[in-house]
Amino acid sequence: MDEDFAFHFLNTCVRPVHPLPYVIGQTISVAGEFGGKLTEIGKGPLKGLTEMDNQTGLSKELVAEIECLLREISVVVKRKGREILNEFPITPPQFTALLWLNDEGDMTIGDLSQKMYLACSTMTDLVDRMEKNGLVERVRDDRDRRVVRIHLLKKGKEIIGDVMETRQSYLSQVLSRFSEEEVREMAKHLSLLHREIK
Repeated sequence: MDEDFAFHFLNTCVRPVHPLPYVIGQTISVAGEFGGKLTEIGKGPLKGLTEMDNQTGLSKELVAEIECLLREISVVVKRKGREILNEFPITPPQFTALLWLNDEGDMTIGDLSQKMYLACSTMTDLVDRMEKNGLVERVRDDRDRRVVRIHLLKKGKEIIGDVMETRQSYLSQVLSRFSEEEVREMAKHLSLLHREIK
């Protein structure tokens, strides 16, 4: 599904108006409408474009179409995720940190910084702000008192629940445009893709 929304699914689906790429000579162009704006993606010469990929046996045009759609979905998911977070007293990086703590349990600042690809100093500032807002607290490790871990508090869990409920409500509205069978097939294939891509 922000990037962790893309990581927590790709958490939404948008039906493009013209999803199929069309090839003219060496040029491929994919057009789709997202959020009311018509965009043209990836237009330009593609060197070595052939009908089939010799290694995978897949149509290169089909692969290009899927890559483009995934990229566009990721952009929409990030944008919508940030719009939703604007309604809550939390920033996107803070929400990402809360999600990691919720999924993994207590973590050190070093652990969190590695998961989020942030410098330890940046992570320390982020944790300071979350602690000040009552979302997390620093606790000593029971087995090694020298180790300090970040613990998710009730308020932090409540914010996660509220944000996810809002995101899922949005996704539910999008998915209501499809039949239940289509949604089940979508979930099945997204699950397969997620398994192979991670």
